Amino acid sequence: MILPCWPALAWVADEWYESPENLPASIQMVLPAQMTYADGIRGGDTIYVLLDEGDGSRRIYIFRKEADIYQLECQSAPLADWRGSKANIGCSGSNMLHIVYDSGGALFNFCRTNLNTWTLRSVQAGEVFGIDAVGLRGYDPDQYLCGTITNTDLSTLDTTQLPATLAEAVNLVDTEGWALVKSDKPTDRLHLRTSPSTNAESIGRYYSGTPVRILEDQGEWAKVSVAGIQGYMMKKFLTFGQDMLNVERWFPSKYLVEADAVQGVNVYASPGTHAAIVGVLHDGSGSAQYILANVGDDWYHVLCDDGLSGYVEVRHFWDGNG
Repeated sequence: MILPCWPALAWVADEWYESPENLPASIQMVLPAQMTYADGIRGGDTIYVLLDEGDGSRRIYIFRKEADIYQLECQSAPLADWRGSKANIGCSGSNMLHIVYDSGGALFNFCRTNLNTWTLRSVQAGEVFGIDAVGLRGYDPDQYLCGTITNTDLSTLDTTQLPATLAEAVNLVDTEGWALVKSDKPTDRLHLRTSPSTNAESIGRYYSGTPVRILEDQGEWAKVSVAGIQGYMMKKFLTFGQDMLNVERWFPSKYLVEADAVQGVNVYASPGTHAAIVGVLHDGSGSAQYILANVGDDWYHVLCDDGLSGYVEVRHFWDGNG
């Protein structure tokens, strides 16, 4: 696993804009005139602008530089007060936005996805926990609950429902039709097979903690989708509902080779360089990559916390410096 990129205590903003007149002209031209300027910051090629709507709520506009012009990439839903305080903003570079509330020093961290949308990735409030495309993760201790998650997209966010604790966040997760692979020791892995038989061909061997979408219950077996790959798993090795919070996740701790990560590492739709490229992994993207399975000797099946999944060559990973 590559660990998520957590924001530093001293956030990295390259420039502050005290008034709208200090913003680039391409941004000034499109800001709504009826709103009041509250704040503006730049991280890399991205500028974040916070405006007061006049009804007590605030809204964030995110602009990205393209060919020397800043284009509007995303605007938030109206941000109502959260537990008695107004939204403020910070950033850690061009891919991570912080929404900050004075109430308890609450910090909600949003990352840019591969589709150039912005989604909630972690919370530092009453507790610290992470949110990804298919699950909720607690860090102390390591806990995971997979399912369908609501209220995480910046453009549709309901700030009154933002959770401060893991227990509150659990209420945002619908676990119906989801499960986690569970094994008793790190070396045990569960086969994903082409048909519901232990004699069937194995598509991959999956580590404890792998999120699984249940497509069809077949008694001792379930037809499943694992990060987009369909097959069959034995149900006795799957855990459901809030019992998933007790599953130990034993993904390999691997890191992208630095030189490869800077250049970009291809993610393929199937384990072979002839397959379609479904995405590219880059260093410092703010997204974690989890190794779900070994496929043969040369490939990993990976899942990113922004939802990107596919196959990456083993040679692009290493064990790190300890």
